[in-house]
Amino acid sequence: MKKVMLFFLMIMVGKFAIAQGVLPIDEETGKVMFSEVVPVDNNNQKDLFTKARNVGSSKKEDILKDDEAEGIFKTKGKFGVKYPSPMRGMMHDGTVSYTLSIMVKDGRYKYEITDFEHSSPKASGGKLESKLPECGKYTLTESGWSTIKKETKKEVEGIIENLKAAMAKAPAADKDDW
Repeated sequence: MKKVMLFFLMIMVGKFAIAQGVLPIDEETGKVMFSEVVPVDNNNQKDLFTKARNVGSSKKEDILKDDEAEGIFKTKGKFGVKYPSPMRGMMHDGTVSYTLSIMVKDGRYKYEITDFEHSSPKASGGKLESKLPECGKYTLTESGWSTIKKETKKEVEGIIENLKAAMAKAPAADKDDW
């Protein structure tokens, strides 16, 4: 009997550890962060900044910083997630918000996607770097919290793919250069 209990305990601990390791944690800030410096040949800072603006939100209330001189564009974003509710067979809907920063220089840019936070009318999990949701594990189960983190990773990978594609496009020709 003890062996069976130990076996199930190891499985549960393993699942929980895997769920925690899904998202990258920045050692310096302790926050979940996706970041990379991406070289882009034949693009100057101005061209890259224009592309960064086009990738970011067009809603003024979502723009946190728009500084062409410094080459920094920072915006808020969000996406929906579905995850298992505490009642078996039922699903809950929630929203994960994040901050996207794009810093540009001649021939390269750096993106940082961070400040992930889950909210829902049913139960808000809070910051995704937390091991347990703020609302408690009985309101938002470990399975639900793990699913939110996995869905976040999948969604952010799509955002990064779209960002890289948009930033890699050739710069627009100067209107005076016909």
